[in-house]
Amino acid sequence: MKPESLVKGIQPKWQKEFLRFVETGDAEDRFLEYLDHDEEGKQAVELAFNAQADALKGLADALRNPQAESAVAQTAESAKVASARMTEAVEGVLQLPPEQENQAVEHAASVLGASLGHEGQVRVRSMVQNLGNALAKVATHE
Repeated sequence: MKPESLVKGIQPKWQKEFLRFVETGDAEDRFLEYLDHDEEGKQAVELAFNAQADALKGLADALRNPQAESAVAQTAESAKVASARMTEAVEGVLQLPPEQENQAVEHAASVLGASLGHEGQVRVRSMVQNLGNALAKVATHE
């Protein structure tokens, strides 16, 4: 789910802060207080959480499906699709307040742990480590 579609439920004076929060994960305490007390703000966070859960489920389904794994390995287009799904999933988590971010990560680990065998879990840990290494490389080029 795109941040621009979520901002409709945010009071106009907080929209820029909401977008910054979605993009960076950083927010001022006043903005977090607003989210805690505003029903539409809560709904925007809930939508972000639901979008994240859906994206993680799609990623887990793709990892669990041997045909999808084969397709990802064989075509660049499939790799682009998988990359976009992973990016959407991570961006979805970043839309959440820190405590819900941790909850989403723990939920994803639980879902993946239950749906993947040992080999799949090893691959996911390796994938996450590779993502961290790639992000570190990007950061050194900025």
